[in-house]
Amino acid sequence: MEFRRVLPGGEEAFSDYARPLWLDANESLVGGGRPMIEEICEDWIGPETVRRKMEDGFVFGYLVEDGRNAGFVSFGLPEDGVIELDKLYIEPGFRGKGYGRRVLEGVLEHGRGLGCVKAKLVVNSSNAPAISLYERLGFVTEEVRAYRRNGWPETRLYTMSARIS
Repeated sequence: MEFRRVLPGGEEAFSDYARPLWLDANESLVGGGRPMIEEICEDWIGPETVRRKMEDGFVFGYLVEDGRNAGFVSFGLPEDGVIELDKLYIEPGFRGKGYGRRVLEGVLEHGRGLGCVKAKLVVNSSNAPAISLYERLGFVTEEVRAYRRNGWPETRLYTMSARIS
């Protein structure tokens, strides 16, 4: 699998690609369904959010397999010694084949190469396949918090972390 980094100026195209994948993946996970996720999508994967996060040092990229987009990932270094997996989404046709694991292992290896000793991420508590992958790679839940927006039903988020040194 190839990683193609999003360069400055490519935020709009990246967001256009990521939006339907993000919406599809989150529709069944977020209380309030499609109307709520459409409302929050721009905050999570919109071009301005991508641009701002890139300015803060986060890396966004396409995952490409045999010339086809297989998903996307973003990660960054929000604090010394910590690499954060910000987003990891795999296209439906590529799921269940180990791509997510390979990408996450690559992010962790990148973090180790930068001297990071810890990895962290936030995941929807209803995303059992992702949580299972993270736990198999040594992540543990550090915090459970509620996410609520504009009166929509509450969604629970897990903050998970793993030692990677």
